[in-house]
Amino acid sequence: DAAFDLAADADPQVRAAAINALGQSRQDALGDHALVWALSDQDVFASTAAARALVARGARGLDAVKSRLSARWLSSEAIVRAGLAFGEQAANELIAEALRSDDIRQQLAAMQLALALPKFDQPLPYSKLLSPSIDSTWYATIAVIRKHVRGPAAAAASAALASRLRMDFEWWAARAL
Repeated sequence: DAAFDLAADADPQVRAAAINALGQSRQDALGDHALVWALSDQDVFASTAAARALVARGARGLDAVKSRLSARWLSSEAIVRAGLAFGEQAANELIAEALRSDDIRQQLAAMQLALALPKFDQPLPYSKLLSPSIDSTWYATIAVIRKHVRGPAAAAASAALASRLRMDFEWWAARAL
Protein backbone atom coordinates (compact mmCIF):
# COMPACT_ATOMS: atom_id res chain seq x y z
CA ASP A 1 0.00 0.00 0.00
CA ALA A 2 1.50 3.34 -1.06
CA ALA A 3 -0.15 5.09 1.89
CA PHE A 4 2.05 3.11 4.31
CA ASP A 5 5.20 4.33 2.56
CA LEU A 6 3.96 7.92 2.44
CA ALA A 7 3.02 7.86 6.14
CA ALA A 8 6.78 7.93 6.82
CA ASP A 9 7.57 10.70 4.30
CA ALA A 10 9.75 13.61 5.40
CA ASP A 11 7.03 16.15 4.51
CA PRO A 12 4.41 16.41 7.30
CA GLN A 13 1.68 17.39 4.82
CA VAL A 14 2.34 14.22 2.84
CA ARG A 15 2.26 12.18 6.08
CA ALA A 16 -1.04 13.76 7.13
CA ALA A 17 -2.59 13.03 3.72
CA ALA A 18 -1.29 9.45 3.82
CA ILE A 19 -2.68 8.96 7.32
CA ASN A 20 -6.07 10.22 6.15
CA ALA A 21 -5.92 7.78 3.25
CA LEU A 22 -4.98 4.91 5.59
CA GLY A 23 -7.90 5.81 7.82
CA GLN A 24 -10.29 5.48 4.89
CA SER A 25 -8.76 2.55 3.05
CA ARG A 26 -7.34 0.13 5.63
CA GLN A 27 -10.20 -1.01 7.86
CA ASP A 28 -8.22 -3.91 9.30
CA ALA A 29 -5.88 -4.57 12.24
CA LEU A 30 -2.85 -3.44 10.24
CA GLY A 31 -4.60 -0.14 9.50
CA ASP A 32 -5.50 0.24 13.18
CA HIS A 33 -1.90 -0.37 14.21
CA ALA A 34 -0.58 2.12 11.63
CA LEU A 35 -2.98 4.80 12.87
CA VAL A 36 -1.99 4.26 16.51
CA TRP A 37 1.65 4.47 15.46
CA ALA A 38 0.89 7.71 13.59
CA LEU A 39 -0.53 9.24 16.79
CA SER A 40 3.10 9.75 17.89
CA ASP A 41 4.02 11.71 14.76
CA GLN A 42 5.96 14.84 15.70
CA ASP A 43 3.75 16.95 13.44
CA VAL A 44 0.49 18.00 15.08
CA PHE A 45 -1.49 17.81 11.82
CA ALA A 46 -0.33 14.27 11.08
CA SER A 47 -0.97 13.03 14.61
CA THR A 48 -4.35 14.78 14.70
CA ALA A 49 -5.26 13.10 11.41
CA ALA A 50 -4.46 9.76 13.03
CA ALA A 51 -6.60 10.59 16.06
CA ARG A 52 -9.54 11.57 13.85
CA ALA A 53 -9.23 8.41 11.78
CA LEU A 54 -9.22 6.29 14.94
CA VAL A 55 -12.27 8.14 16.29
CA ALA A 56 -14.06 7.44 12.99
CA ARG A 57 -13.53 3.72 13.68
CA GLY A 58 -15.43 4.03 16.96
CA ALA A 59 -14.96 1.36 19.61
CA ARG A 60 -12.50 -0.54 17.42
CA GLY A 61 -10.28 2.55 17.20
CA LEU A 62 -10.41 3.06 20.96
CA ASP A 63 -9.58 -0.61 21.54
CA ALA A 64 -6.61 -0.24 19.17
CA VAL A 65 -5.26 2.61 21.30
CA LYS A 66 -5.89 0.73 24.56
CA SER A 67 -4.12 -2.36 23.26
CA ARG A 68 -0.98 -0.34 22.49
CA LEU A 69 -0.76 1.73 25.69
CA SER A 70 2.28 -0.26 26.78
CA ALA A 71 4.15 0.30 23.50
CA ARG A 72 7.37 2.24 24.15
CA TRP A 73 6.92 4.23 20.94
CA LEU A 74 3.49 5.56 21.96
CA SER A 75 4.12 8.94 23.57
CA SER A 76 2.10 10.43 26.40
CA GLU A 77 1.21 13.29 24.03
CA ALA A 78 -0.27 10.74 21.63
CA ILE A 79 -2.37 9.20 24.41
CA VAL A 80 -3.63 12.64 25.44
CA ARG A 81 -4.42 13.57 21.84
CA ALA A 82 -6.34 10.33 21.32
CA GLY A 83 -8.22 10.66 24.59
CA LEU A 84 -9.32 14.20 23.82
CA ALA A 85 -10.33 13.27 20.27
CA PHE A 86 -12.47 10.37 21.46
CA GLY A 87 -14.26 12.47 24.08
CA GLU A 88 -14.66 12.49 27.84
CA GLN A 89 -16.04 8.98 28.33
CA ALA A 90 -13.35 7.33 26.22
CA ALA A 91 -10.69 9.54 27.82
CA ASN A 92 -11.77 8.26 31.22
CA GLU A 93 -11.53 4.69 29.92
CA LEU A 94 -7.98 5.35 28.69
CA ILE A 95 -7.07 6.90 32.05
CA ALA A 96 -8.46 3.90 33.94
CA GLU A 97 -6.59 1.48 31.67
CA ALA A 98 -3.32 3.39 32.00
CA LEU A 99 -3.62 3.64 35.79
CA ARG A 100 -3.99 -0.15 36.09
CA SER A 101 -0.46 -0.43 34.74
CA ASP A 102 2.75 -0.19 36.73
CA ASP A 103 4.37 1.58 33.77
CA ILE A 104 5.43 5.10 34.75
CA ARG A 105 4.89 6.42 31.22
CA GLN A 106 1.29 5.23 31.17
CA GLN A 107 0.63 6.72 34.60
CA LEU A 108 2.08 10.06 33.52
CA ALA A 109 -0.03 10.01 30.34
CA ALA A 110 -3.12 9.26 32.45
CA MET A 111 -2.44 12.25 34.69
CA GLN A 112 -1.75 14.52 31.72
CA LEU A 113 -5.01 13.42 30.11
CA ALA A 114 -6.89 13.99 33.39
CA LEU A 115 -5.46 17.50 33.52
CA ALA A 116 -6.72 18.19 30.01
CA LEU A 117 -10.28 17.16 30.87
CA PRO A 118 -12.75 19.71 32.20
CA LYS A 119 -14.05 17.19 34.75
CA PHE A 120 -12.34 14.17 36.26
CA ASP A 121 -13.59 12.24 39.27
CA GLN A 122 -12.07 8.78 39.15
CA PRO A 123 -10.37 7.46 42.27
CA LEU A 124 -6.60 7.64 41.98
CA PRO A 125 -4.12 4.93 43.02
CA TYR A 126 -2.06 7.26 45.22
CA SER A 127 0.37 4.54 46.30
CA LYS A 128 1.46 4.19 42.65
CA LEU A 129 1.27 7.81 41.62
CA LEU A 130 3.00 9.29 44.65
CA SER A 131 5.97 6.95 44.55
CA PRO A 132 9.08 8.84 45.68
CA SER A 133 11.13 7.89 42.64
CA ILE A 134 8.93 9.33 39.91
CA ASP A 135 9.23 13.13 39.67
CA SER A 136 7.08 13.95 36.65
CA THR A 137 4.23 11.66 37.66
CA TRP A 138 4.32 13.15 41.15
CA TYR A 139 4.00 16.70 39.84
CA ALA A 140 1.22 15.78 37.42
CA THR A 141 -0.66 13.95 40.18
CA ILE A 142 -0.45 17.01 42.45
CA ALA A 143 -1.80 19.14 39.59
CA VAL A 144 -4.71 16.71 39.07
CA ILE A 145 -5.49 16.76 42.79
CA ARG A 146 -5.50 20.56 42.81
CA LYS A 147 -7.68 20.83 39.71
CA HIS A 148 -10.17 18.00 40.18
CA VAL A 149 -10.24 16.45 43.64
CA ARG A 150 -13.07 17.75 45.85
CA GLY A 151 -15.26 16.51 48.69
CA PRO A 152 -14.63 13.09 50.26
CA ALA A 153 -11.97 12.29 47.67
CA ALA A 154 -9.97 15.27 48.93
CA ALA A 155 -9.65 13.60 52.35
CA ALA A 156 -8.10 10.52 50.74
CA ALA A 157 -5.73 12.72 48.74
CA SER A 158 -4.74 14.64 51.86
CA ALA A 159 -4.07 11.41 53.75
CA ALA A 160 -1.93 10.10 50.90
CA LEU A 161 0.03 13.34 50.75
CA ALA A 162 0.42 13.52 54.53
CA SER A 163 1.94 10.03 54.52
CA ARG A 164 4.67 11.39 52.21
CA LEU A 165 5.69 14.23 54.55
CA ARG A 166 8.81 12.48 55.80
CA MET A 167 9.94 11.30 52.37
CA ASP A 168 11.91 12.68 49.43
CA PHE A 169 9.02 14.80 48.21
CA GLU A 170 8.19 16.30 51.59
CA TRP A 171 8.25 19.86 50.26
CA TRP A 172 5.85 19.02 47.42
CA ALA A 173 3.54 17.14 49.73
CA ALA A 174 3.43 20.02 52.20
CA ARG A 175 2.88 22.52 49.39
CA ALA A 176 0.07 20.44 47.91
CA LEU A 177 -1.66 20.12 51.29
